[in-house]
Amino acid sequence: MQEKIFGPILRISQASSVEDVIDFISAQSSPLGLYLVSENQSLGKQTLNSTASGDAALNECMLQPAIHDLPFGGV
Repeated sequence: MQEKIFGPILRISQASSVEDVIDFISAQSSPLGLYLVSENQSLGKQTLNSTASGDAALNECMLQPAIHDLPFGGV
């Protein structure tokens, strides 16, 4: 994928290791939103702490869009 998605689209990607996830996110410009789903809370927190985004959540993807008063923007 060469362009950043801007719109009501949730991209779903799968990775085999937390390092692959961090490398993938870090290799691109910071995303406006980063919603990580993982059964392993510590790996999820490691990913969120090692990356930058406008919004980030672990095992949650509807909070930001559902509350219209929350700010939304880039890094």
